[in-house]
Amino acid sequence: MKLDRSLVLREVCGISLDIVASISWAIAISIFAVPNQIVPGGVNGLTVIINYLTGLPVGTMSFILNIPLFILSWRSLGKRFVFQTMRALFIYSIVVDICFFNPPIYTGDPLLAAIFGGVFNGIGGGITFMQGSSGGGTDILNKLVRKRYPHIPTGQLSVGINGVILILAAFVYQNIEVALYGLIMSFASGKVIDAMLNGVDSGKSLMIMTSQPERISQMIIEQMHRSATILHGTGAYQGRDVSVLLCVVRNTEFYRLKRLIRETDDRAFVIVNEANMVIGKGFRSMQAPDT
Repeated sequence: MKLDRSLVLREVCGISLDIVASISWAIAISIFAVPNQIVPGGVNGLTVIINYLTGLPVGTMSFILNIPLFILSWRSLGKRFVFQTMRALFIYSIVVDICFFNPPIYTGDPLLAAIFGGVFNGIGGGITFMQGSSGGGTDILNKLVRKRYPHIPTGQLSVGINGVILILAAFVYQNIEVALYGLIMSFASGKVIDAMLNGVDSGKSLMIMTSQPERISQMIIEQMHRSATILHGTGAYQGRDVSVLLCVVRNTEFYRLKRLIRETDDRAFVIVNEANMVIGKGFRSMQAPDT
C-alpha cells in the first residue's frame, strides 16, 4: 500500500509542533507555575493542585483528567479533533513528567513568574489551536457546552470555569495570592493566544470621506498595492453628494496610508476601526482552517 507523502509530511509536522507546544507548556508549569505555587486556569490548574496535595505527576494527571472529556467529545466534536488533542496531551505528559522531571526553576518575583508562565502557556495553546486541535480540559468543555447551548458566550463560560478552579486553589493553598497570580497567568496566556491566532490576520478598516477619492484610491493601488471601494452618499448637513473610500490595511501599513491621505487631502475625514480578522485576497485565505 503506497503512502500519501503529503499526509505523512502533515502528520510529521503536526507531531513536531505538538512537541514544541508541549515544551512550552512544560516550561510554563514546571519552571514558573509549580515552584511559585501559581495555579493557572483549566485542567492544568487542577493538576497543579493535585500535585501540591499528593505529589502525583502533573503530566500524567492532566492526561487522565481529560479522558472523560475525550469520550464525551468523540462524536460531537469529531474524531480528528479528539485524536489531535489526545496526541498533544500525550506528548505533553511525557515532556513535563520525564524531560522536565528536575528542571531549572525560577523562584524570584511571583509576578514575573505569572507573566512568563502565561506567555509560555499561551504559546503552547496558540500552536495547538492553529493546528485545529486544543490543549484539552477547558477548551473541550467550552466546545461541548457551546455545541449544546450556543447562546452562552465562550468568554463568560471560560471565566466561570477558571474562576471556580482559582477559588479552589485559594482555599487549598490558604493564600488568596495564589488565585490572583493564577488570574494574571491566565490573562497573559489569553493575550498571547489571541495575538498568535489573530495578529497576522488583523488590520485596520478605514472609511475616508474625501473630495479626491479617485486620486487617493489610485495612490493606494500604486504605492501600497492595496485596493479600496468607493461608496457614494449624501451629506446630511449640507445635502451634498460625497464619496467615501472603504479600505482595509494591515496594522503595519496604517501609518503609511495615513500619511498618503494627509498629503493628498488634509481636509479628509477619516474613521478608523480595528479589524480583528480580515479574510480575502491579500489577507487570510478563505480556505484557511478556523481557529
